[in-house]
Amino acid sequence: MTRLRISLMILAAAAIVAIWAPGCDDLITEVNEYTIAGHPVAEFGIFTDSGYRDSGCAPLSIRFRDLSNGPRDRWLWDFGDGDTSNDTNPLHTYTEQGTYTVRLTVYNTKLDEPGEDTETKGRYVIVGSTVDSFVVDTVACVGEELTFEPRDIADVNTFVWRFGDGSGSNDSMPVHAYTNPGIYSCTLTVTGQCGTKRLAYDSLIRVTTCPIIAFEASDTSGCVPLQVTFFDATSSDTGVVSRQWRLNSGVFSDHQNPTTTYTQPGTYTIKLTVVDAKGAAVSDSIVDFITVHDTGGVAITPLTPTTACRSSFQQFQVVLKADSLGDVDSVKWFFGDGTFFLDTDMPPSNPVHAYITPGKYTVILEAFGPCYDSLQADTAVDLVILYDSLPEPDFAIEPASATGDTSTTFTFTHQVDTSLHIVTDWEWSFDDDSTVAAEGPVQHKYTTPGTYEVSLRITNPCNSVIKIDTIVVSDTD
Repeated sequence: MTRLRISLMILAAAAIVAIWAPGCDDLITEVNEYTIAGHPVAEFGIFTDSGYRDSGCAPLSIRFRDLSNGPRDRWLWDFGDGDTSNDTNPLHTYTEQGTYTVRLTVYNTKLDEPGEDTETKGRYVIVGSTVDSFVVDTVACVGEELTFEPRDIADVNTFVWRFGDGSGSNDSMPVHAYTNPGIYSCTLTVTGQCGTKRLAYDSLIRVTTCPIIAFEASDTSGCVPLQVTFFDATSSDTGVVSRQWRLNSGVFSDHQNPTTTYTQPGTYTIKLTVVDAKGAAVSDSIVDFITVHDTGGVAITPLTPTTACRSSFQQFQVVLKADSLGDVDSVKWFFGDGTFFLDTDMPPSNPVHAYITPGKYTVILEAFGPCYDSLQADTAVDLVILYDSLPEPDFAIEPASATGDTSTTFTFTHQVDTSLHIVTDWEWSFDDDSTVAAEGPVQHKYTTPGTYEVSLRITNPCNSVIKIDTIVVSDTD
């Protein structure tokens, strides 16, 4: 009989199985956690329920506990202080204050392809009243504010900083500026219930006289497109060896006096970084240094209907809106009936204007702003039309006798006062199956003798009225 031997090297996994429950409409999800033989998964903790702690004063004894999964037959503990152990659940004593990273590696050595796994926990054990280090910029300029930030603090009640220039601080994270160039040594002493720890760094900070950044611009505000030249006015004892401008998002330059064009309205922050001959790098920014105005123009947009029939009991009110303004300070409306409205509110309001007398009205919108060298205007010709009911029309016939023969050309002229009444449609009918849709005067010749009823119909949105007259046409002699 042949035996088949298989070694599996697969990490522990979680299988998500979706099944349908009989008679139910909901999908049921089950999570099955399992470990495939051959490969352990490392994990560990502390016997906190037995009086052991993960922090305290030195000497500090801690009982570590193996919480790994899967088959394993060997353990390697690294306690972070130079000591190790091969026990399953070791007891270790820390004698020096500090913060310690603990690592456990577990092995399964009984298969042809052994498995192993490592779990690492940083700053897992804290011993004593301690601070591991502090961070600060080690190169600075005279007058530059530096922040001193302690790292990995445990059980600390007081801080004593010495900056090396005769000054100090008791803040936990102090800010300090050096007034003279030089090289400075710094110390930090912390104290807590477990004692005191002192950190000392010799020749830590080098302070130099750095360049004083200054820059100007040919223009700090203007209209799209705005071309601006920047001028570097930085002063330096040793001279500037390199510079980097940030003029816009994604726009940089290493020129001394760069030029760029802004094609989008908005405000722009300018930043300049310079490096002097001693390697000191200094940056400065001016927030919203450049303002670029929009020249969007103006446009009239009606928000309500602009045509209506006159009513004896209700005003005809039109609501208007100013669109596409760009950067403006004020707008002025002319409503076409001799009235106007100056609006200095920004954004502008939507004026409501009442029209009383029938007629056609041209509305004009003017805007005033920083980018407008001359008046910017939008003119909407005959935007508003207020109609009145039409009276019965009258018309004249030439020849005046309204008689003629088949050789006569008749001329028809309306006698409607169009300055008082707005007519939208004209229709002449000559009673011989011919019509003309025109204001006129219009002309017509009859080919057959007879008596004809000529009519003129005029129409607007308010009503439609008609006038009828008679023409007699005889045969040609």
